[in-house]
Amino acid sequence: MTIIEKDKEINRTKASLQAQIAELQKRIASYGESGFRFVIDDKFRDKMEVAEQMISKLVSYVTRPSFQHLALDLDPTGFLQRNQHHLGNRIWIKFIFGVCWEVLRRGFFSSPLGFGIFGAEGDGFVLLDHIHQILAVHDATTSKLEILNDKQTNEVRGFLFEQIWGDVISASTAMSPEYQSNASGNKGLSIYLDRRIDVVADELVSVLSRCSGNNLDSRAPAQVRELVRHIGLLGLEMATQRAHLTLEFRAHGEDIQQGTVFMDETVGEGASGAACVDLLTEPAVTRLGNGRNDFTEYKVLRPGTFVAMRS
Repeated sequence: MTIIEKDKEINRTKASLQAQIAELQKRIASYGESGFRFVIDDKFRDKMEVAEQMISKLVSYVTRPSFQHLALDLDPTGFLQRNQHHLGNRIWIKFIFGVCWEVLRRGFFSSPLGFGIFGAEGDGFVLLDHIHQILAVHDATTSKLEILNDKQTNEVRGFLFEQIWGDVISASTAMSPEYQSNASGNKGLSIYLDRRIDVVADELVSVLSRCSGNNLDSRAPAQVRELVRHIGLLGLEMATQRAHLTLEFRAHGEDIQQGTVFMDETVGEGASGAACVDLLTEPAVTRLGNGRNDFTEYKVLRPGTFVAMRS
């Protein structure tokens, strides 16, 4: 396909989605309560639990090299050297969890509420960014685009990602019966997520191979692909919800209040007080409102974990 043909295809998809969004906006005022679906919190909590199990299994495939120092780009903050005495044998497990989630964050969550699901560049990004610009407002204080949290915007955003979700599910030949029952028959947008999964999986395999000193277990690539697809689908399914479902990340050096949202996993539950993040080991899953008549209640579906800086 030539560049001109690709541009025409993207423009046709944009026009189709815009027309559907415009029609939806006209109908929203007449919507009753019967079509509203509450978020099933346990579903997303359980899927993050599955992700944790996948990464735990993957860790066993990434052999820790005998040399002490990794390349700077693999451990830019010096986490391994700084914590080798404090964490002992657990340090490698924490480090690989952090590595995996950093690649996954860049891969699918560079923009909020599903708009990073196709990445931060390429045709898929151009398509979603176009819709993002329509639905967002510019925040003068942060110079960022912010998605409004009101009934109309939530309906439109959820509708958009439901179309993508249907395309992805219908195009898959290796889905569980739960997903196949929702197939829509249109495969148009699934190619963008498939491409993104390929890119993120290749990057994660490459990074883990380098972490292991090029001694990665032969079972690792298949496990990586399973993990990456799981997270890609999770991010997309979260975006279909009218409520604002978010994976919350925290960066190295960021101050944080321990408690219900994040906890230092070297201390465990019950820890409180201020802390500084050394390494994020799992993002938190949170929900803001219900997308219909509650836009303010903040609920933590699953706390995130981190390793705190030690003085």
